[in-house]
Amino acid sequence: MRPETATCRSRTLAHVCATDLGAALAILATTTLGAELIERVVPLDDLATQPDRLAAGQVDGKILIDPWL
Repeated sequence: MRPETATCRSRTLAHVCATDLGAALAILATTTLGAELIERVVPLDDLATQPDRLAAGQVDGKILIDPWL
């Protein structure tokens, strides 16, 4: 295995989450950043309609899918 391949494989999303998740949640809980980035929260039943909105240019922020809504 080439060194650059090994480096890429060790930098997975899981690694980043394990390292930064606590800090990221603290920022979201104590600042207005989440409100600034999140356009809407939709129930899981509405998941199928969201790509259509994105393709039509109707999305300005992040869309969170909440399976408990």
